Amino acid sequence: MNTTTLVHRQTSRLGAPPIPREHGSWVLAACAVGIGAAAAPAVRVVSLLLLVLGVAAAMMARASLQAALRRHPRAGARGWAAIWLTVAVSAAAVLSVGFSLPGMRALAVAGIAYAGVIYALSRPVRGRRLDRTVWGEWLGAGGLALAAPAGYAVGGGHSLPTEAFLWFLMWAYSGSGIVYVKMQIAALHHRELDSTELRRICGQGNFLYHLGMAAAVGAMALRGDEWLLIGTAFLPVIVRAFVGWWRLRAVRQSFVRVGLLEMAYSVWFAVWVGAAVRTL
Repeated sequence: MNTTTLVHRQTSRLGAPPIPREHGSWVLAACAVGIGAAAAPAVRVVSLLLLVLGVAAAMMARASLQAALRRHPRAGARGWAAIWLTVAVSAAAVLSVGFSLPGMRALAVAGIAYAGVIYALSRPVRGRRLDRTVWGEWLGAGGLALAAPAGYAVGGGHSLPTEAFLWFLMWAYSGSGIVYVKMQIAALHHRELDSTELRRICGQGNFLYHLGMAAAVGAMALRGDEWLLIGTAFLPVIVRAFVGWWRLRAVRQSFVRVGLLEMAYSVWFAVWVGAAVRTL
């Protein structure tokens, strides 16, 4: 029996791998890697492709773990989780050791720590999965945001403050999309309320989050032209958040349209942040 036949039989027993349904997470992952690569001193194709493989495998592993931890676990989910985790850890090991990228070692440790956090959140507590809450998704976004400093590291970046700054910016941006979409979904469950009550009950988290973001971005912009680029990167999502909050209605949105807009925002954000970090 050749290797190809053996692999085919093993994967057929597992069934199809669970695929993450949150399309926004794929967009944010691509945005994070893109920001890091744009800010890096150089583009190293092989190491960048390995990073993309590792990030994709980590996301697939998360979906498999979630499927395995359901009340009625999906057949083969644990096996797929083991496979994807092996791929993700192997990619991180090659990048941090094989390519001698010191920055990747600390990021690999941070990624493993975050994997433990995501695993804990995915386990149902009293029948409730914490990773489906706003706070749970926001914490998970912090793990996904590690792809930004990783993209910077694989491109030859060696500045720990820059890596931390990229992580912070990406995490803040990811949280923007989470609280905005959660606001829109929450409004659908309160059809009996008028717009004023909807804004108060469903939109206060979105409003406060982006109010803080606007204040922070404004303070950055006052520091100089380079920092103004950071403000430009965040401007569309800040405007979107406040306009969406003011126009909030208990009407089902076209989430395909919302997803396409979020993709456009992510491209805008990646371009401006990459340009800003290179000039700082």
